[in-house]
Amino acid sequence: MLSVFYDVLPHKLINGSLFYAFEHYVKLSEFTDTNLYLYKCSDTDLQTVIEIFKDKYNVKYNSEKLSDNIYNNIYNINSIRELYKIKTDKSLFLDGRSFNNIYQFINSDVVVYNSHVNLKKFKSKIKDIKWFGYYDYQDFDIKEKLQLNFSIFKDIKPKKTDTAFFSSSLADSSELFKFAENIKESKVLSKVSRTHTTNLFEEIDTLYYVHINLDVNNRMIPEAFYYKKNIEIIQPKEMKPDSILHRYNDIKENGLQEYTLTKDSLIIQEMLRDIKNT
Repeated sequence: MLSVFYDVLPHKLINGSLFYAFEHYVKLSEFTDTNLYLYKCSDTDLQTVIEIFKDKYNVKYNSEKLSDNIYNNIYNINSIRELYKIKTDKSLFLDGRSFNNIYQFINSDVVVYNSHVNLKKFKSKIKDIKWFGYYDYQDFDIKEKLQLNFSIFKDIKPKKTDTAFFSSSLADSSELFKFAENIKESKVLSKVSRTHTTNLFEEIDTLYYVHINLDVNNRMIPEAFYYKKNIEIIQPKEMKPDSILHRYNDIKENGLQEYTLTKDSLIIQEMLRDIKNT
C-alpha cells in the first residue's frame, strides 16, 4: 500500500500542489493500491475537491480498480492520531510544506519533492527520506522536473473566444487587473481564492502570467502549452530565474515530454521500488 499526502490550506483550497498530489496518486494507482490523504480537510471541502477533480480530469482506464475506486480512496484526516494510525509502505509528498507538517507522524519511508525554498534536506534515524527537486532554490539529492499526468486531462472543445485569463503566484489575482489595460482581449478572467473555473481552457484563448514573485513549481504554463493556448508573461520588475521562465522557455523549445508523468518517471519508480504487487 502506498500513500500520497497533501496538507490542505483552508483559505486557498484549490492550488497547484493539490493537483500534483492527485495526478501522482492516480498514476501510482495504475500499478498498486494507493490512497490519497488530505490533511486538515473538512467533509465539505473533501466533497468540493472531489467534484473539482471530476470536472478537471477524465480518469478512465481498462483497470476496473482504477475506474471504480479512484475517488473512493481519497480520505480527509484531521488529527495527528489519525496520521499515526495510517498503515502504508511508503509515503509521497509533492510539496515541502505538506512534508514539513506531516512527515514526523507517518510510520513509513518517505519520498518528497522539495518545493519549499527554506526547507533544507536532512536524514532521519527512523525512516528513509528521498529528496527530489530541480531548481537552484530547492535542496535535493535526486534531480527531476515536477511532472503532470496529462494522460488524465480532459479533452476540450475549443471555442472562438476573446477572453484572457490572468494568473500569478499571488493567492488572489484581483489586483492584477491593473496590468490588463493594454491587452487585446475584450474579456478578462482572474483566479479567486477557493474557487474553480469550470472548463477554463475552453473559455480562454490566452494565458497572461504576471511574474511578480518566486513561483516554485508552476503548472499553469505547462497546462496552457498542453491545450495550445497563447501565453504571455508580464514581468513588472527583474526576477531571478524560477519555474515560470524556465518552464516557458524549455517547453517552447523542447516540448512537454520531460514534463509528462509516466511509470518511468523517477518519483514513480522510487515509490514503486520494493513494492510487491506492482
